[in-house]
Amino acid sequence: MNQQAETVIEPWEPSSESPPSFVHAYRWWRAHIDAGRLPSRSDFDPVDHRSLLGWIVLFDVVRRERDTDFRYRLWGSEITTLVGRDHTGRLHSEVVSPDAMAFGRRCFFWVMEHKLPQVVQQRVPFEGRKFLTYERLALPLSNCGAEVDRIMLVVHPPKSLIKSASPFRLPPDLLGAGTKRKRGADEAGERRRANQSAGQQGCWQREEQRARIAGLMPRKPAL
Repeated sequence: MNQQAETVIEPWEPSSESPPSFVHAYRWWRAHIDAGRLPSRSDFDPVDHRSLLGWIVLFDVVRRERDTDFRYRLWGSEITTLVGRDHTGRLHSEVVSPDAMAFGRRCFFWVMEHKLPQVVQQRVPFEGRKFLTYERLALPLSNCGAEVDRIMLVVHPPKSLIKSASPFRLPPDLLGAGTKRKRGADEAGERRRANQSAGQQGCWQREEQRARIAGLMPRKPAL
């Protein structure tokens, strides 16, 4: 039996157990709802979400006469490192199995209909393993504020499989009261981040360029 087909899809809100990247993205999304109008991709400034960029997938909703598909506008570089492939520019139906496509459509149509965040577990083929299971958050976006025309995914992979950059860390000012973190661990993390700043700057610049190409941020004006 396809376990994903049996997944119950419900609205999602963060808790003390939620991945920090999900909490961060959700709070951004909620903060940009204006009088019931959904956020648009132009509301997302990658400069404010640098640690998140490598784990984002952005879909364009492709409405056609007979069906609806989803095009990968942005595929985060950390995901590419993890799974060994980049789907930017391709259609969802071109790169997944029929079962995975059916599950993806079911999830995405729910987001489009309800216009609410959604978290589900997904399984994909993975080199050296039968399947890779990960969680992902889906956020509806709209250029006009009403009809969902883009869906942003934030991927949270198993920590044991992260090969390159450190997993996203929620800034201290966004930590919830239920988040269990010790001051010493925070200070140690700050020291590590300070030591890695030069390398991170280069990584962020590459991610910002990818986001600019995907339309998540404006291109730099010509001199």
